[in-house]
Amino acid sequence: MFDRSERDKLLQQKERLLDASDDVEVQDDPMKQYNFVIACYNTDQNRVGTIELKPMPEYCLYHYFWKILSNPCFLLIYILLIMVPALGALLYLLILIACIEYFIGLSHFRANQRRVPDPFQNMIFCPELCKAAKSINKYYEIDANGIFF
Repeated sequence: MFDRSERDKLLQQKERLLDASDDVEVQDDPMKQYNFVIACYNTDQNRVGTIELKPMPEYCLYHYFWKILSNPCFLLIYILLIMVPALGALLYLLILIACIEYFIGLSHFRANQRRVPDPFQNMIFCPELCKAAKSINKYYEIDANGIFF
């Protein structure tokens, strides 16, 4: 991992880095967030050795269920609707399919974790840059020739 002095050198070039950075919007869906991290990892600079990790399959049904079930009001309504006889069977089947999709994604996560236990090994975490950018989700592509150590 990078030590404090290397992070300080990045901070000295803060303005140039902030001008060259991209704002990236990642949805709240955990599978989409994980796939964003895997896409960042799979770039040549961030990869550990030659190991490329596979993203999780993104399922539409799981995405919608995540939105619904992460909101307490919608969750309560959903639970009440499950008690309606015919509609309840359909809603129960849909949530069962979403659970299967979740466990398929979990198997991809575990396979990747076995291949590379620490995918952030070649990445730099610099909270000072995030604070300066007023963003917790900045992705900087830094040209190695542009950083003077």
